[in-house]
Amino acid sequence: YSWGDYGTQPSKGTFMMQALLNRHFLKFGTFYPVGGASELAFNIIPVIEKAGGKVLVRAPVSEILTNRGKVCGVRVTRGSTKEGIDIFAPIIISNAGLYNTFEQLLPKTISAKSYYTDIC
Repeated sequence: YSWGDYGTQPSKGTFMMQALLNRHFLKFGTFYPVGGASELAFNIIPVIEKAGGKVLVRAPVSEILTNRGKVCGVRVTRGSTKEGIDIFAPIIISNAGLYNTFEQLLPKTISAKSYYTDIC
């Protein structure tokens, strides 16, 4: 299983990346946060909010919004009506992985300009 390690199908990853991951796991083993992976999110939320940011949970993003070729926000679906709400911000960070970000969330006119589209 390599999707979570470098964000693409193992068949589309490089030999070097797979070799480095295997070396790391065999030499050092794996580590998990005490309390599970959710502890990372729980502990970073106060840092984000202190800096003026907002953290939304269970808010599925249907689209990354752009203006003049630059990312400017996200469209979040709300409730059972699937009503879209636009949220604008100066910095947008996608945690959806390469494929979802470049093939499903970004407009094709934007994602086509990136070399990441070739590895999705």
